[in-house]
Amino acid sequence: MFIFDASSIISYEDFDTFIRDEKGLFIKERNKIFEKYSFFEKKDWDGNIEKYQNFRNDYRGLVQKVIKDTISFYRPYLPRELFISEFGSFVKRTERIFSDVDFTICYDEKKTDTYECAEELLDYSIAKIFDYSIDHVHGNFQHYPKHPEFDKLTESDNQYRIQFENHSIDYSCGPETLSENLTNIKNVRDYQTLLTSFEIKYQRKADIDSLYSIEILENNTNHDFLSDLSILEEKNDICEGYQFKFDYSTLEENFTVSEVKKILKHGGIVEFYIFLSMLRKKLGINNKYSMDVESIWNNIQFINFYGNDYVKKLHEKYIAFLFFWNRIEYSLLSRGIPLSTRCYKQFSTSELNEILEDDWGKGTSIQRILLSKNQLVEMIKNGVNKVLDVK
Repeated sequence: MFIFDASSIISYEDFDTFIRDEKGLFIKERNKIFEKYSFFEKKDWDGNIEKYQNFRNDYRGLVQKVIKDTISFYRPYLPRELFISEFGSFVKRTERIFSDVDFTICYDEKKTDTYECAEELLDYSIAKIFDYSIDHVHGNFQHYPKHPEFDKLTESDNQYRIQFENHSIDYSCGPETLSENLTNIKNVRDYQTLLTSFEIKYQRKADIDSLYSIEILENNTNHDFLSDLSILEEKNDICEGYQFKFDYSTLEENFTVSEVKKILKHGGIVEFYIFLSMLRKKLGINNKYSMDVESIWNNIQFINFYGNDYVKKLHEKYIAFLFFWNRIEYSLLSRGIPLSTRCYKQFSTSELNEILEDDWGKGTSIQRILLSKNQLVEMIKNGVNKVLDVK
């Protein structure tokens, strides 16, 4: 068991009050958004991009408020000089309702048990407010450097305790996440290590879909992360030689939730963002380092090259796919089933369709969801082929 001593940081009463108040406000505002946009209405996708995009914007705004409020609450217990950067789906704007929360706290001061505990309190609080397992809150340091000693641990070691003066909380992370979770907690936090990890990604052409989604939430250091990353980008064409995967998705009559998640994520959203990343150098579509999907729809270079008809159709297929992804994920999670590559619960086509029809009506089925994904893939494939034909 890994124990975090919070007794010198915060009382359990103050900790519990903050989470209850913040979660109560989140649920209240979330339900208002659901009602405003008729989220639970039993009807098929109607092509109303603007309405669904407004829903996504409002929901993301609420999520961002929770993240920033929680960081602010624990900020006094972290180093005076630091920078905090958010990355991942909520910055890329490929987010679904239940997307992971990804942010990195970086500082050059020596890491202490107090700082480590404050970060764990921060991660745990966000997870608790959103009803996530704590392994759904990530940091960029979790992958570098590796800690071989963690590989020797087993699921029996997957136990954590936050110890207050007069109370304790015991919990665990999800299955198959132990090494990644511990590396995130125990790793270094210095700037050079963070920058080196990105340099390695550029050199190895790895994690392309996560390189350009960065939002600086706070920075009172002398480091200019986005400028340093821009220098790395200039030195490397990370998409050169990338082999896009355009397999059209099907499922057998019986399948696992893990298979569904892999189909939804890979070859669709991932390839879409890498496609846009490739256009940074091919078409010069971005004038700053950080890039989000929403900025592309009104991008002059993008529209001039592909034409209004293609851009409009791509936008519609993209939003429709997220519409259906949110539906299947909500249906499963409301029944206690995470849409995760680590969930091996089995379904038949008829069993899953019965759930989807019960929640959303006859217009939503696993076949319709896969069709939506395949239509997006076809649009991405056409876009990639056109730009690759340009010499």
